[in-house]
Amino acid sequence: MTLCIVSLFACEKESSDSISNERATLENQKIDPTELARNFDKQLPPKELIENANAYRQLDHEEMAIFINERHKMSLEEGATIQDANTARELMLTINDYLQEEYGQSYASADSDLSQSAYKAVIQNKNIQIDQEIINEKFFGEKPCDSSWSPSGTTPVDVYPDLADIEQKPIAITFKGRHSKKGNCYLVFKSEYYNDTLTAKYIYPITYTSHIALGFVWSDEIPSKEESNANDSSKKSLEFMVEESEVSSTYAYLDDAPERFAEDTKILLE
Repeated sequence: MTLCIVSLFACEKESSDSISNERATLENQKIDPTELARNFDKQLPPKELIENANAYRQLDHEEMAIFINERHKMSLEEGATIQDANTARELMLTINDYLQEEYGQSYASADSDLSQSAYKAVIQNKNIQIDQEIINEKFFGEKPCDSSWSPSGTTPVDVYPDLADIEQKPIAITFKGRHSKKGNCYLVFKSEYYNDTLTAKYIYPITYTSHIALGFVWSDEIPSKEESNANDSSKKSLEFMVEESEVSSTYAYLDDAPERFAEDTKILLE
């Protein structure tokens, strides 16, 4: 696995009070960026997932640098090439520094628009000592977008699923392709087929990597549609799209970022 850093961290709330209490509690706890980095890809129970995601968003500039360096160490442990790991680390550290200097934000705390602005500024700055060819090819290379897909509705994201829902077998998703919309590229995902008497209740991130990629917005609604199986009218599947920049930056611009996101995300039915 190459370096997995994040930028942009979704949910039927139990209640706004409980969320506020969780955040208030976390603010009084010491955040361990090394531990957060080590748990970033792990499948977690809902409560711990939310706690880790909230803790991540509180990382300041120095703590985020520790997080980035720990992920770099892990990527080498798991077989990443030194060049890939070092390039990703240098890029993320540079963006983290830029956000601090320009906006007083860390890579973890900055919102999506701010992060996008920062990395564009970083790669355009000729004084940044990063191999531009490697970055453009491996992290910011343009990929074709298919304009043929359009949603017909929305599906909520939920990281507070009922225990009964979790105990049912979650429906897996796969990466389908890219879709162009208003100049932006979106990733389209497709679930396994399920009985047409059921419907998709919500999209469920099982790691806080995918939770952050889905937008870190409570009760978010993701553009989606249900499609019938052409070979079996009793089956259908859910398709939904997420902005590519959200997924690619969360998964450190890995070549297989869409596939990794799919592994970390499930559909629950009702």
